[in-house]
Amino acid sequence: MSERRRATRKPIGDRLVVTDAMTGEEIGVIGNLSHDGLLLILKRPMPPDTLFQVAFHIPDGRGNDLVEVGLHEQWTEKSDASGLIWAGFRIIDMAPEERERLIAFVGD
Repeated sequence: MSERRRATRKPIGDRLVVTDAMTGEEIGVIGNLSHDGLLLILKRPMPPDTLFQVAFHIPDGRGNDLVEVGLHEQWTEKSDASGLIWAGFRIIDMAPEERERLIAFVGD
């Protein structure tokens, strides 16, 4: 598969849990992250081509800052025998100050 990403992804060593911003339900963990998208590792598939509002904490040196983002599902695939689902999302909306924190965390 050819590389189609516009930004370099940062692998995430820590477990960054992603929750549905409306319900508070845990929906997955971040596998990698960039300033414009992320890979989520999910226990159940999400509807294709759907918009989501999610929240997660990023380490920022002072603790863990909450970031809330709007996401658009780009692709989904079953990862392996574990039954986990991998899904790629594009970040479509977030507050400017949260975007600054995210860029500081992942780099340019």
